[in-house]
Amino acid sequence: MANDGLSNPEKRVMTAEKISKQVLVDNTAPVFKGLTVVQAGKDGATVKTTATDAVSHLESAAYSVDSGDWKMLDPVDGLLDQKSEDFAFDVKGLSAGEHVITVRVSDGAGNTAAAKGVVQIK
Repeated sequence: MANDGLSNPEKRVMTAEKISKQVLVDNTAPVFKGLTVVQAGKDGATVKTTATDAVSHLESAAYSVDSGDWKMLDPVDGLLDQKSEDFAFDVKGLSAGEHVITVRVSDGAGNTAAAKGVVQIK
């Protein structure tokens, strides 16, 4: 409802009303259910996690190694189109030492969550 009565004389006051379609408001970020990072081979790691959103479908996923560039990530089923998705991927070429692998997902409303895991390459 709109009304311009506060800025016009009573004779010129105008009002209008319109009922819109239903609007979905999603203010909640996705949630990660467990994130495991284990060494795989002499210079790699395997990462597994599940991300779930209560309201919207997941729209994007990416990972980063040691705060480096983000690399796009596909879910296990190959199609990012559900409220819950499983992710499993390998990271290769890691040097000896500790590495932090961060995974982030965003839902259809733009809410984003991140989870991280640490692997020690020996």
